[in-house]
Amino acid sequence: MSKKILIIEDEPAQATTIELFMKRAGFDTIIAHDGAEGLEKAMTTSPDLILLDLVLPKIDGVSVLKQIRANDAIAKIPVLVLTNLASGDTVKEVIDAGGTDYLVKTDYTLDQLVHRVENVLK
Repeated sequence: MSKKILIIEDEPAQATTIELFMKRAGFDTIIAHDGAEGLEKAMTTSPDLILLDLVLPKIDGVSVLKQIRANDAIAKIPVLVLTNLASGDTVKEVIDAGGTDYLVKTDYTLDQLVHRVENVLK
């Protein structure tokens, strides 16, 4: 059975591109385009891993992460934060909130992202 990845990303082109690479690697994917939709889909679809952008409409990524970690039903799902924000304070905030990993989009190719996802799911 394929592992399910929830992609919470508000930029449609980025979400679609990430989805394409994840599907090519054999993952099932679900996309949410804002924080509120992402939380709802995390609770209703039971993904194996969440890729989370930080800058999102409705609910920001750090708040989404905190709400995921506070909900026993989904708290153990690995959350890889994938963002353009590279400040040390932001990284610390994400890790303190329970982020599994923090990836700056410009530092990783999509193939490297797939590899990172595969390693987390091993």
